[in-house]
Amino acid sequence: MTDINILKLVWEGKVPACFTLAQEDLAYEDHAPPPVYMFLPRVSYFPLVTEKVIKQFSQFTESSLKTAADDITFVARSKLENETQCTPSSQMDAFKQHPLTHEFWLEHAHQPLKWHYPIGLVFDMCADKMDIPWKITVHFSNYPTDLLLSPPVSRLAVEAHFMSMIKEADALKHRSYVINQMQARDHRQLWNGLLHFRYDQFWSINSKLMEPLPYNTKDLPSEEIPTSEISENKSKSSDLDNISSSRCKTFRYIPCRLYCVSENPNSAPSGFTQKLIRPLNDDGSLISLQDAIRILFNSNANSLAQNLNPKSYLFLIHGITLPCETPMQWISEHLSYPDNFVHIVARPRSHSHRIKIHNLQ
Repeated sequence: MTDINILKLVWEGKVPACFTLAQEDLAYEDHAPPPVYMFLPRVSYFPLVTEKVIKQFSQFTESSLKTAADDITFVARSKLENETQCTPSSQMDAFKQHPLTHEFWLEHAHQPLKWHYPIGLVFDMCADKMDIPWKITVHFSNYPTDLLLSPPVSRLAVEAHFMSMIKEADALKHRSYVINQMQARDHRQLWNGLLHFRYDQFWSINSKLMEPLPYNTKDLPSEEIPTSEISENKSKSSDLDNISSSRCKTFRYIPCRLYCVSENPNSAPSGFTQKLIRPLNDDGSLISLQDAIRILFNSNANSLAQNLNPKSYLFLIHGITLPCETPMQWISEHLSYPDNFVHIVARPRSHSHRIKIHNLQ
């Protein structure tokens, strides 16, 4: 399989899902919408692919019925006040989208699903082979602000988060050189490619962000790396930066995060661990997946994995288990999510009977 085929295969990965409306949000218990079945792109985000589902389900909620009644009253009052004049703006205000559709949240097995994470990452963190199709409940009330980013849950919110991640990744890889050289239309094309799920449109721009350093890193502009881990790496010799450009074309650092899943399948996921991962060892050899996992697993910030053995875990990237010797540079170039981060999910091996493992061949 060629590298191009791998990129396309990762892009086209989908998860079958079944959406149902939460019982407590129904206006009438005997009048529930039918379940909606979808194939969800692993590389996309929930707010980008569930708009039709959310709008459809919102019509069956008590809040929606109340809003519809208020709108009718508003229009009737407007007509009485001014029968001869009706401005388009007043109609737009009366029938504009209700905030209800921007305050929805999703849940699987009593776990709120993070809408600002890629769908594939969320699936790898909380679902298993016994959950196909992935059973997702849609809620319009009691938003769990202690577990999820606060509303609005919308395309604009996802776009802001996505572009922030892209910029952080390029700061790690190129000291922000590539992203700063792009024009606004390039950023827009990158986003639209993801939004509309268009591989060629997205990768025509993203390929620039995936180019290893073609010259000495000292030629790049100085840029502060947005991570709390940089201080402990400043003491290392700058010779390693020269190695990364003279011996092998690599990124400065690999944008990478580790998500540890608890032994208890009903417990909520705990966040992530992020460290500065160099693509090369001190001797110039490529850092492997096993090396990166060891660094991430032993982080003081990783409270869940402290005093635990990495051998007790399965490590998933896009639902795939990779050979432990796979270079992180190659993984970053070919298996990053669209936000340019390598998202690694660590699931206990005790869950292996519930996880469908795919091997990259």
